[in-house]
Amino acid sequence: MNSNINKENCRKKGLVVNEDYTFYKSLRSYYKFLFEKYIMTKINLKKYDDIIESNDFNYGIPDMRKVKEIQGVTDYLNLKYIVILNNLYIEKLSVDDINTLKKYYNLRELNLNEEINNLIERTYKLLIRDNYFRGNYIDDVYQVSYSPIGYDDIPEYAADNDSLVVKFYYVKGPKKYEGDNYLGYLKRRRENIREITKGIVDDFRECLDVKCEVMYEEM
Repeated sequence: MNSNINKENCRKKGLVVNEDYTFYKSLRSYYKFLFEKYIMTKINLKKYDDIIESNDFNYGIPDMRKVKEIQGVTDYLNLKYIVILNNLYIEKLSVDDINTLKKYYNLRELNLNEEINNLIERTYKLLIRDNYFRGNYIDDVYQVSYSPIGYDDIPEYAADNDSLVVKFYYVKGPKKYEGDNYLGYLKRRRENIREITKGIVDDFRECLDVKCEVMYEEM
């Protein structure tokens, strides 16, 4: 269980019982499902899937089941290359909002009705922010790690704690290359995927009014 969770809030708001976080995890996953569904109504992320898949550098199709295991995230975008890494700290929600979320979770509601849409719009910026540290909420912006499970903190996988963090996964380049500069080819391949996906930062800023940081990983 992520150490940045406010466990006292979880207990006070009925999200955990006897240190059992099973329900908390389920409700958090449900919120993320709704949030990612909301994102897809605001931003055409599939266009990046299509651009990458049809690109001449041949980025393959990564195994998203493996991605979820090594990154320790849930994913409901149903895209081929893109995952949102943020934990969503639902214990920050008001009791009323938690009760609303519980209501639709128990009803197994999978669509964005007006009440759900309103809840997501009002709260996602608050829940994205990873700012609970040593028993207090911190106003300052600082870096947090999004390194894969089992790895030490890797600088290139650090992001500001108030950012929405998107990660592109793609398949490693071919072991054999007919050209005369294999390392140069791999470098161009890495640079190319960054170039064709850089617009996603503006998409999130313009459509969701949120700071977005982008990461990449070959598999």
